[in-house]
Amino acid sequence: MMTLRATFCLSLLLAPLCACNATSQPPPDSTTAPDAATDTDSAPAPDSAPDSAPDSDSAPDSASDSAPDAAPDSASDAAPDSGPPPSPWPLPAIASCTPTAAPCAEASADTALYASYRKDRSLDNTEYPEEIEPISAGGRIQVAAIAAASGEVTRVLIDGVDADSIYAPVEGVTPAFEWYHVWPRQPALGQPIYVAFHSLAPRWDTLQSATLRVETTEGVAVDSSFPVAITPAPLTWVTPTADRGAMLIHLRNGDSVPHTITRVLLGGRDVTGAGIACLATPTVAPGATALIEVPLCTEASPGDAWTAVVEYADAPAAVGVGRVIPPRFPINAWQNTSECAFPGGDPASYAALAAAGVDGYYLHGGICAPSACDCDLAEVIGQTIANTPGRYTWAAADLAQLDLASTAGVAAFATGDESEFHIYEADGVPVGARKAAQSLEAWRRYPEVPTFNGGFTHNHIGVVAGMADIQGLDFYNAGCAPHITLLDHHPPPRGPYDYLRNTRDNQMPGPTWLYAQGLHSGWNFQDAHKQTVHSQPDRQEILLQAFSVLAAGGKGLLWFQSSQSEGVAAPERWQALSDASWMIRGVARWAQAGDITGGVEAPDQMIAELIRAPDALVLVAATILPDPEVVQPSDLRCIEAKITPDEVPPPHHVFAARTATLAFDVPPELGIVDAFEVRPEGPAELPVHPTATGRRVTLPELPFSNDEAARIFVFARDADARAQVQAAMERPVPAPPPVK
Repeated sequence: MMTLRATFCLSLLLAPLCACNATSQPPPDSTTAPDAATDTDSAPAPDSAPDSAPDSDSAPDSASDSAPDAAPDSASDAAPDSGPPPSPWPLPAIASCTPTAAPCAEASADTALYASYRKDRSLDNTEYPEEIEPISAGGRIQVAAIAAASGEVTRVLIDGVDADSIYAPVEGVTPAFEWYHVWPRQPALGQPIYVAFHSLAPRWDTLQSATLRVETTEGVAVDSSFPVAITPAPLTWVTPTADRGAMLIHLRNGDSVPHTITRVLLGGRDVTGAGIACLATPTVAPGATALIEVPLCTEASPGDAWTAVVEYADAPAAVGVGRVIPPRFPINAWQNTSECAFPGGDPASYAALAAAGVDGYYLHGGICAPSACDCDLAEVIGQTIANTPGRYTWAAADLAQLDLASTAGVAAFATGDESEFHIYEADGVPVGARKAAQSLEAWRRYPEVPTFNGGFTHNHIGVVAGMADIQGLDFYNAGCAPHITLLDHHPPPRGPYDYLRNTRDNQMPGPTWLYAQGLHSGWNFQDAHKQTVHSQPDRQEILLQAFSVLAAGGKGLLWFQSSQSEGVAAPERWQALSDASWMIRGVARWAQAGDITGGVEAPDQMIAELIRAPDALVLVAATILPDPEVVQPSDLRCIEAKITPDEVPPPHHVFAARTATLAFDVPPELGIVDAFEVRPEGPAELPVHPTATGRRVTLPELPFSNDEAARIFVFARDADARAQVQAAMERPVPAPPPVK
């Protein structure tokens, strides 16, 4: 198979079916590739997880608990259909607690080191075979501490090994780590400091503890041992609230037994012991999630270090560390360079992309060249975008060298894309180390701006997850686009979701911005008459991949790409991209503040996930049941389409009409007063009548079809939730059309 694929990809005609690294060579990194300013930039990839969550408690999908109808008044009243069941709303919360102390109350500091060890995660390599093998040894460790000294960090010793030795490898000696971070680089006495690193060394799998020493210009900030332990109930997402006045800590018990939370530390302070935070339900059932809100004494500042520790009565503590990321859910586009679709570029192209729901734009060093958009990058980023409310750039990392008047419009600096195929560079330095150094360089210059790195494999993504603030990944399954899996393993409908979810599981408790397949002329080909065959995803494929970002726990969506010329060629595809963007914008604040739970009971051939936010649940559901009357995509079918496009059109994933009953449990701390669907035009009534048995909500026989393949539902605590969604989805009417 390996030889067959390599030979296959040597053909100019067939090469586009294979991933960019069709031979053993890695794809060009977007930060260094010479064609980074072209319209055919290579794409990134998605991730993995089960289609439904079987580990949540189940209940019968029955509405038998509703009250029976009274006897009919007449024969005409005695129809077999007795009408819809009564609404289960309001469904009140049954657990609550109130903090007993103010956010600035004194809380004891714990100066011990706390750490969590995470093994790299990958998918089934028989279902998604790649040229690279899964990682079995080593993993990532995050260590939380309180600084015992101030000053500039001068040296970090991890279990006696100088962490900077990875930048000066010795021939024949494997570097001890693939990357590491210590933050802040200028710690303050008594304030949080963290160290995170990844190591492939097998010894970490057997160590019980290790040592950490952080030296500074003014003393020793950290010098102690930390446990090397995997917790069964890890932190999955930590973020400030929208006003940055509190931190939200999500966790999930993946064990088969319950675990009871005994203490929560934030920034090394015992916030539960002091009464600053409280736990309404300290015992977390198997498969269940918990959401802890910790009020802050001072507003969380972007770029500051945060550390969180959740201790259990009978399990290793869950530990997470990171930098404060601004609480936003960007909808970015890797737009065609020639379209200049950004503030300060071409007004018509920018207006069309903004009307499609996109608020972020990929900018790189070549985009303002005279042959491209002929602009001043520092002015575009530091002034034009910064002064355009709600607009951002997702900028190449080398743009962090610009003197920017403001970074208000910079969502992130991107250190690279599809970076992880090889673990080591030719000189022996780990790829992750070089990328981590790029992150550090950007942090030093603009500490308030997060960094991003893109990936495209399931086997190596765990090695790099954490080397940047935000991890991305691309994996596409439509339009005969290239794929990283081997020949004759064409991505199935759930492939993007699986890859994206796997990325999230490796990056947590940090965020992911995940790619969805948009419109890109590089997937097209020509027929025998030299006419362009537009090999692009159709509406159902666009929505499925965009909604997979939500279902996989993404905290931002990245369209690859947003070709407006393709939108002119097929307006219905541009409309699908726009509809997906606006529907996601409608629930973006919950997707950002919340986290996926794995708590949906669903039938086979479904992707279904529940996002738990402080004030709502968001249910994302999509069918992946193929239409048996349609020939579905395969590598062979794509080859035939490219060879004989007059006879064989580009194949598409087409889905059969079906119904699906979905069920989930409402957390005891959350009350529900309203439920609705989010549609392209805004909030709408549910298509079916839900029932509730205790805290178990069932949506019976939800309809799905190729026209309605993916749907979003909201179960809200507040009566004004619909109005909030409608406001978030307010788009221009009529929308400016795409520009060719």
